[in-house]
Amino acid sequence: MSHHGRVDCADCGSFVRWLPKPENVERAKQTAKIVGALNHDDLPLSDWERGFVKSLSQQGNKLSPKQREKLEALARKFHL
Repeated sequence: MSHHGRVDCADCGSFVRWLPKPENVERAKQTAKIVGALNHDDLPLSDWERGFVKSLSQQGNKLSPKQREKLEALARKFHL
């Protein structure tokens, strides 16, 4: 697995952390935006869909492929 970039200490040169890939940062922002938009009470979500969105908002931005697929389907359904 390759990383986008490495951050080293400017003083001693030791490893500090890995930088995330820009596409992963963008995907996380998009996920948060969709989950936030779906978390409104005015949308006609089923009980299951509402529970699914709530679980994603508590879980964070790391989604499984099936979760991402379902989230994207809900985004299309509500034109987000």
